[in-house]
Amino acid sequence: MKLHIFNPEHDLALAANQWNWTSPKAGRVQRERLFSLPERWAAPGDLILMPHGASLPEGHRKDVNFVTEIPAGYTPESLPLNPWGWDRAVVHEYHRLLAPDDKMLVRRWDEAMAPRLDAIRQLSSRCWCVSHLQTETIVTDALDEVATFLHSHRGGVLKSPWSSSGRGVLLLPADQLLTQRWQPWAHGVIRSQGSVVVEPIYNKVKDFALEFFANEDGTVRYEGLSLFHTEGATYRGNVIASEEEKRRQLSAVIPWSNILPLIDHFRSVIAPAVKGIYSGPLGIDLMVVDEGGVLNVKVAELNLRKTMGWAAIVQ
Repeated sequence: MKLHIFNPEHDLALAANQWNWTSPKAGRVQRERLFSLPERWAAPGDLILMPHGASLPEGHRKDVNFVTEIPAGYTPESLPLNPWGWDRAVVHEYHRLLAPDDKMLVRRWDEAMAPRLDAIRQLSSRCWCVSHLQTETIVTDALDEVATFLHSHRGGVLKSPWSSSGRGVLLLPADQLLTQRWQPWAHGVIRSQGSVVVEPIYNKVKDFALEFFANEDGTVRYEGLSLFHTEGATYRGNVIASEEEKRRQLSAVIPWSNILPLIDHFRSVIAPAVKGIYSGPLGIDLMVVDEGGVLNVKVAELNLRKTMGWAAIVQ
Protein backbone atom coordinates (compact mmCIF):
# COMPACT_ATOMS: atom_id res chain seq x y z
CA MET A 1 0.00 0.00 0.00
CA LYS A 2 1.25 3.49 -0.93
CA LEU A 3 0.23 7.10 -0.34
CA HIS A 4 -0.15 9.10 -3.56
CA ILE A 5 0.17 12.88 -3.52
CA PHE A 6 -0.43 15.00 -6.61
CA ASN A 7 1.91 17.97 -6.15
CA PRO A 8 1.82 19.93 -9.44
CA GLU A 9 3.82 22.74 -7.79
CA HIS A 10 6.81 20.35 -7.68
CA ASP A 11 9.06 22.29 -10.08
CA LEU A 12 8.61 25.49 -8.07
CA ALA A 13 9.32 23.55 -4.88
CA LEU A 14 12.59 22.35 -6.40
CA ALA A 15 13.59 25.97 -6.98
CA ALA A 16 12.71 26.93 -3.40
CA ASN A 17 14.36 23.79 -1.96
CA GLN A 18 12.78 24.25 1.47
CA TRP A 19 11.12 21.81 3.86
CA ASN A 20 8.50 24.31 5.03
CA TRP A 21 7.29 25.85 1.77
CA THR A 22 3.90 27.11 0.69
CA SER A 23 2.88 26.77 -2.93
CA PRO A 24 1.62 29.84 -4.81
CA LYS A 25 -2.14 30.05 -5.18
CA ALA A 26 -2.07 28.73 -8.76
CA GLY A 27 -0.37 25.53 -7.59
CA ARG A 28 -2.82 25.06 -4.74
CA VAL A 29 -5.77 25.53 -7.10
CA GLN A 30 -4.39 23.01 -9.57
CA ARG A 31 -3.80 20.49 -6.78
CA GLU A 32 -7.40 20.92 -5.59
CA ARG A 33 -8.74 20.45 -9.12
CA LEU A 34 -6.65 17.42 -10.07
CA PHE A 35 -5.89 15.69 -6.75
CA SER A 36 -7.61 12.49 -7.98
CA LEU A 37 -5.27 12.10 -10.98
CA PRO A 38 -3.27 9.30 -9.24
CA GLU A 39 -6.36 7.10 -9.74
CA ARG A 40 -4.81 6.32 -13.11
CA TRP A 41 -1.83 4.49 -11.61
CA ALA A 42 -2.72 3.70 -7.99
CA ALA A 43 -3.07 0.04 -7.02
CA PRO A 44 -6.21 -1.26 -5.29
CA GLY A 45 -6.09 -0.37 -1.59
CA ASP A 46 -3.70 2.58 -2.05
CA LEU A 47 -4.32 5.94 -0.39
CA ILE A 48 -4.68 9.20 -2.33
CA LEU A 49 -4.34 12.50 -0.48
CA MET A 50 -7.37 14.77 -0.89
CA PRO A 51 -7.14 18.48 0.04
CA HIS A 52 -9.39 19.61 2.88
CA GLY A 53 -12.66 20.90 1.48
CA ALA A 54 -12.25 19.16 -1.89
CA SER A 55 -15.01 16.98 -3.33
CA LEU A 56 -14.58 13.58 -4.90
CA PRO A 57 -15.17 13.58 -8.66
CA GLU A 58 -18.10 11.66 -10.08
CA GLY A 59 -17.21 8.13 -11.09
CA HIS A 60 -14.12 7.96 -8.88
CA ARG A 61 -12.55 4.60 -8.18
CA LYS A 62 -14.00 2.74 -5.22
CA ASP A 63 -11.01 0.43 -4.70
CA VAL A 64 -8.67 3.25 -3.60
CA ASN A 65 -8.97 5.33 -0.44
CA PHE A 66 -9.16 9.13 -0.58
CA VAL A 67 -7.91 10.61 2.70
CA THR A 68 -7.25 14.04 4.18
CA GLU A 69 -5.30 12.53 7.08
CA ILE A 70 -3.38 9.30 7.66
CA PRO A 71 -4.50 6.95 10.44
CA ALA A 72 -2.02 6.62 13.30
CA GLY A 73 0.59 3.89 13.26
CA TYR A 74 1.96 4.18 9.74
CA THR A 75 5.66 4.80 9.03
CA PRO A 76 7.62 5.50 5.83
CA GLU A 77 8.32 1.76 5.67
CA SER A 78 4.69 0.64 6.02
CA LEU A 79 3.18 3.38 3.83
CA PRO A 80 5.67 4.49 1.14
CA LEU A 81 5.15 7.82 -0.60
CA ASN A 82 4.43 8.03 -4.34
CA PRO A 83 4.28 11.76 -5.28
CA TRP A 84 3.96 13.45 -8.65
CA GLY A 85 7.53 14.67 -8.09
CA TRP A 86 10.08 14.31 -5.29
CA ASP A 87 11.10 17.49 -3.47
CA ARG A 88 11.69 18.65 0.10
CA ALA A 89 8.27 20.25 0.48
CA VAL A 90 6.22 17.17 -0.45
CA VAL A 91 8.41 14.86 1.64
CA HIS A 92 8.02 17.14 4.67
CA GLU A 93 4.24 17.25 4.09
CA TYR A 94 4.19 13.43 3.96
CA HIS A 95 6.21 13.06 7.16
CA ARG A 96 3.96 15.53 8.98
CA LEU A 97 0.95 13.47 7.90
CA LEU A 98 2.58 10.36 9.35
CA ALA A 99 3.61 12.02 12.64
CA PRO A 100 1.65 15.27 13.10
CA ASP A 101 2.55 15.57 16.80
CA ASP A 102 6.23 14.59 16.72
CA LYS A 103 8.39 17.33 15.23
CA MET A 104 11.64 15.59 16.20
CA LEU A 105 10.64 12.40 14.40
CA VAL A 106 9.60 14.38 11.33
CA ARG A 107 12.97 16.14 11.37
CA ARG A 108 14.85 12.81 11.55
CA TRP A 109 12.83 11.42 8.67
CA ASP A 110 13.44 14.59 6.64
CA GLU A 111 17.19 14.52 7.29
CA ALA A 112 17.40 10.86 6.28
CA MET A 113 15.83 11.71 2.91
CA ALA A 114 17.90 14.87 2.29
CA PRO A 115 20.84 13.31 0.35
CA ARG A 116 18.53 11.55 -2.11
CA LEU A 117 16.36 14.62 -2.55
CA ASP A 118 19.41 16.79 -3.19
CA ALA A 119 20.57 14.34 -5.87
CA ILE A 120 17.13 14.32 -7.51
CA ARG A 121 17.12 18.12 -7.48
CA GLN A 122 20.48 18.27 -9.28
CA LEU A 123 19.33 15.77 -11.91
CA SER A 124 16.14 17.82 -12.36
CA SER A 125 18.08 21.01 -13.07
CA ARG A 126 18.19 22.35 -16.61
CA CYS A 127 21.95 22.54 -16.01
CA TRP A 128 22.20 18.74 -15.90
CA CYS A 129 20.20 18.50 -19.11
CA VAL A 130 22.54 20.99 -20.82
CA SER A 131 25.60 18.97 -19.78
CA HIS A 132 24.24 15.56 -20.81
CA LEU A 133 21.46 15.91 -23.40
CA GLN A 134 21.84 19.25 -25.21
CA THR A 135 24.51 20.53 -27.57
CA GLU A 136 23.87 24.22 -28.38
CA THR A 137 22.87 25.52 -24.95
CA ILE A 138 25.12 27.00 -22.28
CA VAL A 139 25.03 27.44 -18.51
CA THR A 140 26.80 30.47 -17.05
CA ASP A 141 26.94 32.76 -14.04
CA ALA A 142 28.48 35.66 -15.99
CA LEU A 143 26.35 38.34 -17.66
CA ASP A 144 29.05 39.06 -20.26
CA GLU A 145 28.87 35.42 -21.43
CA VAL A 146 25.10 35.75 -21.72
CA ALA A 147 25.53 38.91 -23.81
CA THR A 148 28.10 37.26 -26.08
CA PHE A 149 25.80 34.29 -26.70
CA LEU A 150 22.76 36.47 -27.38
CA HIS A 151 24.57 38.69 -29.89
CA SER A 152 26.33 35.82 -31.67
CA HIS A 153 23.02 33.95 -32.05
CA ARG A 154 20.96 37.06 -32.83
CA GLY A 155 18.74 36.49 -29.81
CA GLY A 156 18.05 33.61 -27.49
CA VAL A 157 16.01 32.15 -24.66
CA LEU A 158 17.05 32.61 -21.03
CA LYS A 159 15.89 30.01 -18.51
CA SER A 160 16.31 29.54 -14.79
CA PRO A 161 17.77 26.16 -13.76
CA TRP A 162 14.54 25.25 -11.92
CA SER A 163 11.07 26.46 -12.85
CA SER A 164 7.67 25.13 -13.86
CA SER A 165 6.16 25.16 -17.33
CA GLY A 166 5.88 28.68 -18.70
CA ARG A 167 7.76 30.21 -15.76
CA GLY A 168 11.42 31.06 -15.45
CA VAL A 169 11.72 31.63 -19.20
CA LEU A 170 12.59 34.88 -20.98
CA LEU A 171 12.39 35.03 -24.78
CA LEU A 172 14.74 37.57 -26.38
CA PRO A 173 14.35 38.07 -30.14
CA ALA A 174 17.11 40.00 -31.92
CA ASP A 175 15.10 43.22 -31.98
CA GLN A 176 14.89 43.28 -28.16
CA LEU A 177 18.59 42.82 -27.37
CA LEU A 178 19.37 46.52 -27.24
CA THR A 179 16.76 47.15 -24.54
CA GLN A 180 19.04 45.39 -22.02
CA ARG A 181 15.91 44.34 -20.11
CA TRP A 182 17.29 40.84 -19.83
CA GLN A 183 20.15 41.90 -17.55
CA PRO A 184 18.22 42.42 -14.29
CA TRP A 185 16.22 39.25 -15.01
CA ALA A 186 19.36 37.16 -15.58
CA HIS A 187 21.11 38.77 -12.61
CA GLY A 188 18.18 37.82 -10.37
CA VAL A 189 18.22 34.21 -11.56
CA ILE A 190 22.00 33.93 -11.06
CA ARG A 191 21.70 35.44 -7.58
CA SER A 192 18.90 33.07 -6.51
CA GLN A 193 19.83 29.85 -8.36
CA GLY A 194 23.56 30.20 -9.08
CA SER A 195 23.47 30.30 -12.89
CA VAL A 196 21.31 30.91 -15.92
CA VAL A 197 20.67 28.73 -18.98
CA VAL A 198 20.87 30.31 -22.45
CA GLU A 199 19.77 28.60 -25.66
CA PRO A 200 19.14 29.67 -29.26
CA ILE A 201 15.71 30.60 -30.54
CA TYR A 202 14.68 27.70 -32.76
CA ASN A 203 12.20 27.76 -35.61
CA LYS A 204 9.97 25.18 -33.94
CA VAL A 205 7.74 23.00 -36.11
CA LYS A 206 6.33 20.55 -33.56
CA ASP A 207 6.49 19.68 -29.86
CA PHE A 208 6.62 16.11 -28.59
CA ALA A 209 8.04 14.08 -25.73
CA LEU A 210 9.39 10.62 -25.07
CA GLU A 211 8.19 9.00 -21.84
CA PHE A 212 10.36 6.55 -19.88
CA PHE A 213 10.31 4.61 -16.62
CA ALA A 214 13.38 4.19 -14.42
CA ASN A 215 13.31 0.78 -12.73
CA GLU A 216 14.65 -0.04 -9.27
CA ASP A 217 17.40 -2.18 -10.83
CA GLY A 218 18.85 0.84 -12.66
CA THR A 219 17.45 0.08 -16.11
CA VAL A 220 15.28 2.52 -18.05
CA ARG A 221 12.49 1.40 -20.36
CA TYR A 222 10.65 3.35 -23.04
CA GLU A 223 6.98 3.89 -22.15
CA GLY A 224 5.56 5.77 -25.12
CA LEU A 225 5.28 8.87 -27.27
CA SER A 226 3.61 12.05 -26.02
CA LEU A 227 2.22 14.70 -28.34
CA PHE A 228 1.12 17.93 -26.68
CA HIS A 229 0.12 21.50 -27.39
CA THR A 230 1.81 24.65 -26.10
CA GLU A 231 1.24 28.39 -26.25
CA GLY A 232 4.64 30.02 -26.04
CA ALA A 233 6.36 28.15 -23.21
CA THR A 234 3.08 27.12 -21.53
CA TYR A 235 1.71 23.57 -21.70
CA ARG A 236 -1.91 23.41 -22.85
CA GLY A 237 -2.79 19.72 -23.19
CA ASN A 238 -1.94 16.27 -24.53
CA VAL A 239 -3.13 14.33 -27.55
CA ILE A 240 -5.04 11.23 -26.38
CA ALA A 241 -4.48 8.51 -28.96
CA SER A 242 -2.85 5.13 -29.44
CA GLU A 243 0.92 4.83 -29.76
CA GLU A 244 0.49 3.91 -33.43
CA GLU A 245 -1.65 6.96 -34.14
CA LYS A 246 0.75 9.32 -32.36
CA ARG A 247 3.68 7.87 -34.29
CA ARG A 248 1.71 8.37 -37.50
CA GLN A 249 1.08 12.02 -36.63
CA LEU A 250 4.72 12.66 -35.73
CA SER A 251 5.92 10.84 -38.86
CA ALA A 252 4.03 13.37 -40.95
CA VAL A 253 6.67 15.83 -39.75
CA ILE A 254 9.77 13.69 -39.22
CA PRO A 255 10.34 9.92 -39.81
CA TRP A 256 9.95 7.70 -36.75
CA SER A 257 13.19 6.02 -37.80
CA ASN A 258 14.93 9.28 -36.83
CA ILE A 259 13.53 8.99 -33.30
CA LEU A 260 14.49 5.38 -32.56
CA PRO A 261 18.23 6.09 -32.07
CA LEU A 262 17.33 8.92 -29.69
CA ILE A 263 15.36 6.53 -27.48
CA ASP A 264 18.37 4.23 -27.11
CA HIS A 265 20.70 7.18 -26.54
CA PHE A 266 18.52 8.73 -23.83
CA ARG A 267 18.16 5.41 -22.04
CA SER A 268 21.93 4.89 -22.04
CA VAL A 269 22.62 8.38 -20.65
CA ILE A 270 19.88 8.47 -18.02
CA ALA A 271 20.17 4.94 -16.60
CA PRO A 272 23.57 5.33 -14.86
CA ALA A 273 22.64 8.83 -13.65
CA VAL A 274 19.44 7.81 -11.85
CA LYS A 275 20.51 4.39 -10.56
CA GLY A 276 20.14 4.29 -6.80
CA ILE A 277 18.66 7.80 -6.78
CA TYR A 278 15.37 7.82 -8.64
CA SER A 279 12.88 5.23 -9.79
CA GLY A 280 9.64 6.08 -11.53
CA PRO A 281 8.36 7.90 -14.63
CA LEU A 282 10.33 10.59 -16.43
CA GLY A 283 9.92 12.45 -19.68
CA ILE A 284 12.12 14.23 -22.19
CA ASP A 285 10.49 17.14 -24.01
CA LEU A 286 11.72 17.60 -27.57
CA MET A 287 10.95 19.73 -30.58
CA VAL A 288 11.26 19.34 -34.31
CA VAL A 289 12.95 22.48 -35.63
CA ASP A 290 13.54 23.86 -39.11
CA GLU A 291 17.19 24.80 -39.62
CA GLY A 292 17.50 26.28 -43.09
CA GLY A 293 15.04 23.84 -44.62
CA VAL A 294 16.43 20.82 -42.76
CA LEU A 295 14.31 19.33 -39.97
CA ASN A 296 16.19 18.29 -36.83
CA VAL A 297 15.23 17.22 -33.32
CA LYS A 298 16.35 19.28 -30.31
CA VAL A 299 16.06 18.47 -26.60
CA ALA A 300 14.00 21.00 -24.66
CA GLU A 301 14.22 19.59 -21.13
CA LEU A 302 14.20 16.54 -18.88
CA ASN A 303 11.34 16.10 -16.40
CA LEU A 304 12.46 13.72 -13.66
CA ARG A 305 8.93 13.15 -12.39
CA LYS A 306 5.56 12.00 -13.58
CA THR A 307 4.31 14.04 -16.52
CA MET A 308 0.96 14.70 -18.15
CA GLY A 309 2.29 12.82 -21.17
CA TRP A 310 2.97 9.75 -19.03
CA ALA A 311 -0.42 10.10 -17.31
CA ALA A 312 -2.04 10.11 -20.74
CA ILE A 313 -0.51 6.76 -21.70
CA VAL A 314 -0.42 4.85 -18.40
CA GLN A 315 -2.90 1.97 -18.16
